[in-house]
Amino acid sequence: MEERLTAPRFRQRALGGLLLDQGFYAGIGNYLRSEMLFFAGLAPQRRPMDLGPTQRLRLASVMRHVIQQAYREAGVTNHPAWVEREKRAGATRGRWRFAVFDRDGQACHACGDQVSRRMVTSRRLYYCASCQSG
Repeated sequence: MEERLTAPRFRQRALGGLLLDQGFYAGIGNYLRSEMLFFAGLAPQRRPMDLGPTQRLRLASVMRHVIQQAYREAGVTNHPAWVEREKRAGATRGRWRFAVFDRDGQACHACGDQVSRRMVTSRRLYYCASCQSG
């Protein structure tokens, strides 16, 4: 994954669109894209060419982790501690399943600021501006 991020074909594209490109990496869907960018701490408009080696490595690692967790946990991509906190509070699966996806207007699990939604490549993308400033 890290190698693909530096390939000439992909390096100049914004991550928000690139992660949905099945030619870049097949299988990443809309909810995974939002979750990956959140856990990597990256804004959707960032491009691979703008990232340092540490950020690219972190993004590649996060991508693998989120995909594996979603597979193991039947689509749950949220941090386990945040899931447990929400469950103890009586929240529904829809509230604790994701870190940011489909949580427009709700508090970010990490910082408490409001999660936002915008359209990127004609698809909904959710993010926390405070946590994803990198």
